Amino acid sequence: MATWEVNALPTGTYLLRVVATTFSGEQFQEIIPVPLELPVRQITIYPGGQWNPAISKDRIVWEDDRNGNRDIYLYDLATGREQPLTTDRAGQHEPAISDDRIVWEDDRNGNGDIYLYDLATGREWPITTHPAMQREPAISDGVVVWRDNRNGNWDIYSCLYDPATGRCPEQAITTDPSDQLSPAISVGRIIWMDNRNVGWHVYLYDLATNMEWQITSHPAERMVPDISGDRIVWQDNRNGNWDIFMSELPDGRPMTPTLVLTAQPARVSEGQQSVLSWASAHADQCQASGGWSGVKAVRGTEAVSPTTTTRYSLTCTGSVGSASQAATVSVFTVSASPVTVRPGESLTIEWTAPPGRPAADLLGVNVAGSPPASPLLSQSTGGAPTGRLSYTLPPGTQPGRYVVRYFLDGSLEVAAQSQPVTVLGTPAPPTLLAPIHKTTLPATTSSTILSWNPVPGATWYAVRANDTTDPSRRDPRNTCAGNPHYLCLDVSATTITLPVHAGHSYTWWVHAIDAAGQVSDPATATFTIHQPRERAGRHGGGDHLGDDR
Repeated sequence: MATWEVNALPTGTYLLRVVATTFSGEQFQEIIPVPLELPVRQITIYPGGQWNPAISKDRIVWEDDRNGNRDIYLYDLATGREQPLTTDRAGQHEPAISDDRIVWEDDRNGNGDIYLYDLATGREWPITTHPAMQREPAISDGVVVWRDNRNGNWDIYSCLYDPATGRCPEQAITTDPSDQLSPAISVGRIIWMDNRNVGWHVYLYDLATNMEWQITSHPAERMVPDISGDRIVWQDNRNGNWDIFMSELPDGRPMTPTLVLTAQPARVSEGQQSVLSWASAHADQCQASGGWSGVKAVRGTEAVSPTTTTRYSLTCTGSVGSASQAATVSVFTVSASPVTVRPGESLTIEWTAPPGRPAADLLGVNVAGSPPASPLLSQSTGGAPTGRLSYTLPPGTQPGRYVVRYFLDGSLEVAAQSQPVTVLGTPAPPTLLAPIHKTTLPATTSSTILSWNPVPGATWYAVRANDTTDPSRRDPRNTCAGNPHYLCLDVSATTITLPVHAGHSYTWWVHAIDAAGQVSDPATATFTIHQPRERAGRHGGGDHLGDDR
């Protein structure tokens, strides 16, 4: 028996010649084919099938039917740990992985959807659940691509995953009526096979420049492309059989930076948050301008809260140039005037839709805190991007706090801009503090004080002092808005001293009046001043002034 160590030979099949020589000099020879390969390691040992592996750094993913249906599993080479990423009874297929993120096609909703698992957060997110079919996902630097037949043919779609929210706003990469299949992505460049011309060819879309171009033009067919950095490969039958071809972009030189910048949501109410997400390749740093500023990392997210429609620009610079992108967050507004109104009065509402978007198609006046679907007023705007309308509050409208709401596209998914409006009622009557429980006052009384509690919402008070014994006796100061029977007092005054005369009876009224001129019911005080008694004689008792009865 003999043993040889082979360390430096490349893999392949070698012929091993074995020669044996006897003591008498006879020789025997045999040629044995010996395959030589690199050391291998078995990752899965379970019964059933495992298919479609993909790898990124130390992590391997595949689809596995050990549970009787296709699930997605992961194996970490660094830790030796295997884990299932999906256990749903429906099938999950065609996994792809990039760093901490795994995407796959999922049948749990009865059709193919795209789902994502984030190893950094341990959370699973639906990327797209459109009722049409979505298949063949791929991912790179947080950008997910897939083929989608929601338009009746296969198109290519993409989205930029935001790990902070789990959202991935969709973007149609192709809308040509022919079919586009087998998408792949690397550093912001998406490729696919496309039959819009005669036969299948390879196309590329650059997310940084939003430009598409045809990579191959030979009349032979090209299929199943893939991309890594600036290199594209595909299978090609120009020689009468399928060969592998490659192209480099741009000719092997250092790469110009690429950049993807998105805002989600792109339409907000004033003060509502939008999250900017960006990713750049082949850049050293990024500089923000427009609605934000400062040096940014080449990849990240940032929340913004604009009060007006704002454009956020970002330029990322590398060794051979720069890439710039901008994202606009559109802010829509609504205002109401006056903000304090009474039943029977008019409310004027003005609105402005975001630039380039559909106009508001619904305005609603709701009781604050009530569901938006149950408005006091629901009125179409006629599709105008800006405008004004007037609405008269019907009699009997309950006082309280209301909001004017404005919706885009009739959709409650878009947060509504709102303007508070207060509907006033009649003010409450004042509560008298003095005089109370008095029906008569001493004959020597020449004046008395009338006081009351402040009334919420009142802007002034009207006081009337009526001498019921002699209607002609009225305080000459009593004038209020041209009415000689009333005295107007500022809201800060809740007391007044009024002259009285012996032998007379008085009724005093106090009304609260608000800014709209609404008058409350009165608070009333009625009393009499004693008539002086004549003296009975020199030694008679003194003048009886009376007491409070």
